[in-house]
Amino acid sequence: MALLETPAECLIRVDNEEIRFNISSVRLDQFIDSHHQLVIQIQQVGKKASDQDFDDPGDYTKFLGSNITLNIKPSGSMVDEARALEFIGVITDVQLENSIDGLNMVRIHAASPTIAMDGAIKNAHYHEKSASDIVSGLLGNYQVTVGTVESTSGKYKFDTQYRESDFDYIMRLATASGMFAWYSGRDFNMSPANGSNTVE
Repeated sequence: MALLETPAECLIRVDNEEIRFNISSVRLDQFIDSHHQLVIQIQQVGKKASDQDFDDPGDYTKFLGSNITLNIKPSGSMVDEARALEFIGVITDVQLENSIDGLNMVRIHAASPTIAMDGAIKNAHYHEKSASDIVSGLLGNYQVTVGTVESTSGKYKFDTQYRESDFDYIMRLATASGMFAWYSGRDFNMSPANGSNTVE
């Protein structure tokens, strides 16, 4: 099977500041029902001082917990430029490999901000609230940009979040209400699970 390649421009910003390291690869996995995962690999030629064997990792570890934005804009005629991709996430892990020959490898791992909603398993009770009211209230507790949360019909007389993270509970509520909850790369949405548009 032939591999189709599309030239693209890639811009990465950490806390709104463009990073200008030598980026060797970018991998973005976007899931329908889970958190998006981003891995950026940087190759850096060492600039070690004469009394040190390895570089100071401080330039990279300061990224931990920072916001990261990835913009990929296709160029050429294979893909329409209107299909540019933007991903907004948070850096969760930084790995640094130093080698004796002075070539250092840095891997920056990031996830969609929805990862914070999986931080703790908890119990909660709700009464006389609709699924969309509950979801909107839970999303308000996190630094997640909210897109469209469509109203659901009816109200629960009583509903329980039992030994679930907020993320799992939101996904379950959406499914039970005939809705589809997802992170678009920029914002969190909940809308009816139907549609006729397809993407090739």
